[in-house]
Amino acid sequence: MDVEEIVALSIALFVVLCFVLVESTEIFVVLLLICLAASLQLAGFFIPREAKIVLKSLVYLFLIAFIGIVVRKALEVLR
Repeated sequence: MDVEEIVALSIALFVVLCFVLVESTEIFVVLLLICLAASLQLAGFFIPREAKIVLKSLVYLFLIAFIGIVVRKALEVLR
């Protein structure tokens, strides 16, 4: 089994586990951001460049979603 396949399998397993155990969508998105960022940092040296580009794009996408969640929660607190 290749390192790229192991990383993809571990991310998929984490996504399924979070989907089953977490009720809130916001917490689910934050956990996925943490999972993708950790996977990129831990296996970034071993995975091919194309897979690294896809992982970075997903991290940026979930980071934008995280910023949206934080802004919305801050507005809720300020009201």
